[in-house]
Amino acid sequence: MERFPSSRPLEIPGLSLIVPDPLTHARAFLCAGGNLAYDEYVASGPSPRNSIVRSDIAAINTYMTARSPYGDWAELIGAGPISQLRRIDPAWNLFTTSDRTWREEDVLTKLYRLFDRVTGPGIGISRATKMLHIKRPDLIPICDSYVLGFLGVRGDAAAAGVAVAVMPRQRRRDLVPVLRELRRELKATDGVRRSFPRIADALIWGAVPGTGS
Repeated sequence: MERFPSSRPLEIPGLSLIVPDPLTHARAFLCAGGNLAYDEYVASGPSPRNSIVRSDIAAINTYMTARSPYGDWAELIGAGPISQLRRIDPAWNLFTTSDRTWREEDVLTKLYRLFDRVTGPGIGISRATKMLHIKRPDLIPICDSYVLGFLGVRGDAAAAGVAVAVMPRQRRRDLVPVLRELRRELKATDGVRRSFPRIADALIWGAVPGTGS
């Protein structure tokens, strides 16, 4: 398989974004500090697959500056296994799942119902995606207000979460080669295997004006 030169400037199709040196940027963004600690938490798998627990909230607050009170999550913590999560196959991948599976399994509807279940008072789409990426890292990207605004995604509820998933999937054929190479290089750097949505999130976030990158 031909490798994508991971230091070559990357244009993200349809978004008018250019990342001059994807590997250097991805390493700087992901391989230190809170982002590294969060990715280690996701990759190590201590969190139950279908339930939200206090350690998940500690992770997004400590590592991802979510500043989300435990009380906002009390109902979800007490709910045990969340049926909307159980309906989402952990094998589904935002970038590599086939169009046929995506359509037949009605993935977007299931994502909408999951976001609708999790979002609410105190839990907007940014906090929700930080939490749900822990549960389904290959499917759900993280998205904060800067990126939401740049992508033109309005609102802070379920529809916004679906839109955040749709946009990178539409560009998957262009992005998968570089994401595959970046994942290999990042793992060689710090030993952490990251998902394609997480790496794509880092590239988009850093290229968006106003994020400080």
